[in-house]
This record gives sequence, C-alpha cells and structure tokens, in this order.
Amino acid sequence: MKKKILIAAAATALVAAAFAVPAFAQPAAWAEAPLHPAYKPQPDSYVPPAKRPAANTAYIEQLKPAGTTPIRSDGHPDLTGYWNLGIPNPTPEVYGRRCNSCSEADQTKAQRGSHYYKPVYKPEYWSKVEALDYSVADTDPSYGCDPEGVPRQGIPGKIVQLDNEIWLYDGGEVRIIPLGNVGALTEEDEDESTFRGVSHAEWKGNVLEIDSVGFGGDTWLAWEGLFHTNKMKVKERLWREGNILFYNFTVDDPTIFVRPWQSATQFKRLNANPNAFPEEPLTCQTHSIKSFLDPWQRG
Repeated sequence: MKKKILIAAAATALVAAAFAVPAFAQPAAWAEAPLHPAYKPQPDSYVPPAKRPAANTAYIEQLKPAGTTPIRSDGHPDLTGYWNLGIPNPTPEVYGRRCNSCSEADQTKAQRGSHYYKPVYKPEYWSKVEALDYSVADTDPSYGCDPEGVPRQGIPGKIVQLDNEIWLYDGGEVRIIPLGNVGALTEEDEDESTFRGVSHAEWKGNVLEIDSVGFGGDTWLAWEGLFHTNKMKVKERLWREGNILFYNFTVDDPTIFVRPWQSATQFKRLNANPNAFPEEPLTCQTHSIKSFLDPWQRG
C-alpha cells in the first residue's frame, strides 16, 4: 500500500514539474520594463467608446461627386436645380422599418423605429412618445392632408436661388425664405404658430443655413410618435458638391429634449435634363381609419 502511495506521489510531482514555468523564462525586472510608446494610462472614471458611425454616414464619406460646383456672381455656390435623382442612395434612414424588440438605450423604452439617429427625450416624456408610437395610425398628424412640417418633409426636391431669397419646393408647397441680413428672425416670429415655421437663410462659408422658429405643436418629427413643442427651433443646412446636394438639420427643443437632435445627412443628385420639372402632387384624400386593414400601420 505504501509503495502505491509513493508511486502516485512521484507521478504527481513529475506532472507538476513538466508544466511549471522555469524561473529563467521570466524577466528579472519585468515590473520596470519600459511601456510601449502607444500606451495611455486609463482614466479613473469610465469613458464610453466612440460612437459607431451609421452606415449612411460612412456611405456619404465615400461619395465622389461629378462635375464642378457652379458659383454665382456673389461668390456663393448655386443651389438652383431639380434635385430628384437619388439612386443609388441608401442614406435616407429606414424610418418605416419596424423593430418591436428595439429599446432606447438611455430610457429602456421600446421603439418600433430602428433608424440610427433619434432625439433623446427627457425621462418624463418617453411614456408619451411610446403611447403615440403605438397609437392608431390617424394619431399621426400626417395621416390627414396637413403638411408634414419642418424638418420632417426632408430635403427639397427643387431649389430656385435668387439674390435676396431662396425658394424650396418639397413636393407639395414652396417655402420662400429671405436670404442674407434682410428679414432676420425676431421675437415676434417665435410667437407664430405655423407648420413650417418662420425662416431666415444665411451663408456660412459654402453652407446655406436656414434658421426657423414659430412652429405650432401640431406636427411630428418622425412617424414613431416623435413629437415637439411650439418652442422648437430648427437649423437646416444645405450644401452642394458638383452634382450632389446635401442636407441635414438640428432640432433644439429644450423643454423636452436632453440635448439638441442632430439628424443624419441626406443627399440627392441633380437632374440635368433641361425639360424635367416637378410633377403636381396627387390630391390628398383622407380615408376612414375603419377602412384600414391594419389601423396601427405607419411608417
């Protein structure tokens, strides 16, 4: 019996010796070894990683516009044109995609819209967003024949640029906006209650910035119940590179938002056909919600 125990103990010691790391394999003063030049000490508090870019943002960064950007006599780019070509154009986010399992990371509220850029509401307003999101389709203001409003109507399809004003056609109506220092926004403009707001445009380098105030609270920012108040302010940006028109916006509504909402950037290509013109929109017809197969279908 003692012989078996001695043999087992010897075998165990042999296995342990086989897997032991020899002392000479370790650096004598490894703790004092120089650090890699790229090493950066970690901060004491958590720092979130950089935000992953959306697919449409990455696509835009790789665009190669054709042609040169026409410049007007005043030195600014000429945005005039019929902008209705968007193929290939994956940049408009899939606002209609439903994602019932998606949640807002900040508030853990379910959202059916899975697009990348969304406004972040203050916690006390997420229940309203969720209730509107899952409401019947006719709750959405765009269900009827009222305008979608700014900025939901998106990138203009036709632009006419003049010396002191710019005309933007969105497929339904025309926004005529003062350009330059004439007609700057006033406190009275903020008291208006309109679908598209009271706007003023000004050049910042090669980017046309359009500031708008004076909105009512009757429109949504997107179909998922993303509402706003009459204190909303919108800054739209338009710029041209060759045959491509770019557009994005920032919405500031401090009453309900944690921070201003920066949209994704959209783009459209110039229709170079001299005979092309925007078609007259179809007559709006409002149908009873009872005739819908799915009264909750939106997007």
